[in-house]
Amino acid sequence: MDRLIFRIEKLTFSYTDMPVFEDFSAISNAKVVVLRGPSGCGKTTLLKLLTGHLKPTSSPIYASIESSCLVIQEDGLFPWLTGVQNLTIGGNISYETVCQHPMYFLIKDFVEKKTYTLSFGQRRKIELVRAFTRRFRMLCLDEPFNFIDPGTRTVLADYINSNAMPETLIVMTTHYDADVKGIESDIFTFDVALPVHGKHTPVHHKSGNSFL
Repeated sequence: MDRLIFRIEKLTFSYTDMPVFEDFSAISNAKVVVLRGPSGCGKTTLLKLLTGHLKPTSSPIYASIESSCLVIQEDGLFPWLTGVQNLTIGGNISYETVCQHPMYFLIKDFVEKKTYTLSFGQRRKIELVRAFTRRFRMLCLDEPFNFIDPGTRTVLADYINSNAMPETLIVMTTHYDADVKGIESDIFTFDVALPVHGKHTPVHHKSGNSFL
């Protein structure tokens, strides 16, 4: 199965009377697409549009939302469940499968504890491992490295750069260059001015390179 292409043509979307996108177009063949910019520039809204959580005024997003996942900035785990229970809830995947995942070592020391006892960083790791394990065709990550220590960021960047998820398009947002320094990606930079409009061209970033 071929990987999805990140392709948007003349997207228009507004929150009531606040336009966010107006005839916005963007295309990338990269495995990882990064949306970089300050708060309030439309990054999270675009992730929600890509995954079908919001509906555009028009329908110009060429990506499958049938097998997509959005990991939002806010904690998405059930606090009264253990990490294991959060990983396997819904019955879509077994704990044995999770244990075999190459990123499982990041969570094995605390995954059996109740989620409310864990730090923000520990809960974030569980959310990311859960998303990686389920093999979505499109994985949208909103500020995925919040509360993650630099060492773990490097490990996750290496995993994302690898061929471990060849059929998955990853779209992620960030405020900070350091979050994606180690990830080969196409980067779309937004400024705070709304609406985002016109055709946007990405800058290709190789892992480890300095940002322009």
